[in-house]
Amino acid sequence: MPSTRTAAIQIRGLSKTFGATRALSNVSMEVAPGSIHALIGLNGSGKSTLVKVLSGFYAADEGDVSMGEVVFVHQDLGLLPSLTVLENFSIGRPMAMRRGQIDRRAEEERARAALAEFGLEHTVRQQISSLTQAQCAIIAIARALDRSASGDVAALVLDEPTSALPSHEIEMLAAAMRTYADRGIGIVFITHRLQEVVDLADTLTVLRNGQLVYSGPTEGTSIPGMVEMMVGDAPTRVEAEWTPPVRTGEPVLEARAIVSDTLDRLDLSVYSGEILGVFGMTGSGLETLGSVLSGREAAAGGTVQLDGSPLVANSPRVQTIGYVPSDRPRRGVLPGLSVRENISIRSLKGTLSRGQISRRKEVALAQRWAEDLRIKPSDASVPILTLSGGNQQKAILARWLAVDPRAIVAEEPTQGIDVWAKTEILHRLRGAAENGAAVLLTAVEPEEILDFCDRVVVLRKGRVVLDEQRSDLTITDILSAMH
Repeated sequence: MPSTRTAAIQIRGLSKTFGATRALSNVSMEVAPGSIHALIGLNGSGKSTLVKVLSGFYAADEGDVSMGEVVFVHQDLGLLPSLTVLENFSIGRPMAMRRGQIDRRAEEERARAALAEFGLEHTVRQQISSLTQAQCAIIAIARALDRSASGDVAALVLDEPTSALPSHEIEMLAAAMRTYADRGIGIVFITHRLQEVVDLADTLTVLRNGQLVYSGPTEGTSIPGMVEMMVGDAPTRVEAEWTPPVRTGEPVLEARAIVSDTLDRLDLSVYSGEILGVFGMTGSGLETLGSVLSGREAAAGGTVQLDGSPLVANSPRVQTIGYVPSDRPRRGVLPGLSVRENISIRSLKGTLSRGQISRRKEVALAQRWAEDLRIKPSDASVPILTLSGGNQQKAILARWLAVDPRAIVAEEPTQGIDVWAKTEILHRLRGAAENGAAVLLTAVEPEEILDFCDRVVVLRKGRVVLDEQRSDLTITDILSAMH
């Protein structure tokens, strides 16, 4: 039955300060029961801080929050891929018992009931790793609601639930959100995909620099209008901090009529000394561009050229292109090895002594790069997984900088890392370009890396829709092209 609450979440005059930084300033927002409410803004706008105040992670400095029970599902869904759906449902809560033992039948029936309305009851005995991303997202939401202390959830807060979903799976999750809203649950979802706001949201809140720009009905707003509210009075042009490199000769890395499951006869080139930023929403082709251009994945059609000659996927020449994947835990770090081994794995030829790997040379090489990139801790003998995400990312980059690559392809290079690590990594990529490498960066959120790019390309539906010098563009131009 629909809820009788007047508001699932009501925020009045909320403010939060960290030192000299005003993260939120007098923000008010209301989420009605049974409504879908979008929360949008650029990075640093205050979205994450607002959610953390709602969750109780931060205490507000000023203002009032009134709400019933609220359930949160974060971008990292918190599912264990090696376990079954049923095991993921059962972890972390009291389980049904019978005669002093776990009642497995009752546990399975509970999980099946929670998933039945989405047609996923058949998945309860399957491993999470075998499911699609949309199925995993729905399972994480159903599990969170199943763990509700009161059984009367007022609101569900979803942090970028569609960010990792291919376009054909988004509707599946959207249908689940509508189902929960029809029960009277207020849905808050954070997204960078403005078309989703138009398609799904009843109401909308826009934050900019910690301040409320708009909170009200979605009806009557447009994507250009949302972009304008998010950006505000940003500079009309991005000011260059250096003179863009002069293109000479042939491109170092070039795509010619590339076809894949998400790319549609794509043409693209990167020159020596240049940093090219490629931006696009999930589903634009961005998710496969890096692996195809770096030679880690074969295209269905077209050719990738390295220094003017065709690059065969997974051939030895591929190792002259540094590749920093967005999926750092599964495709970037070598989890069972040390920081030293993660850094030196591509440089072992340089550590040979009389035909054998010199441990002394390997240690010296890895330690030098660990210190040069300020990896913490600087002891390269420690396991890679003991490092923070930002320091793991530095170690992956060090692996490639150590071999002086012809090109570097870095997907989402600043994703999930702190501001100091971001600055260090981007400056190192700039240094690689100044040494002659062709550097290609991809990102869904352009504002973080835009100032480090010489040229900007935007993808939409697998094709280039914008290709301009960075200094000729505003952030509004880029966001509008992406959407």
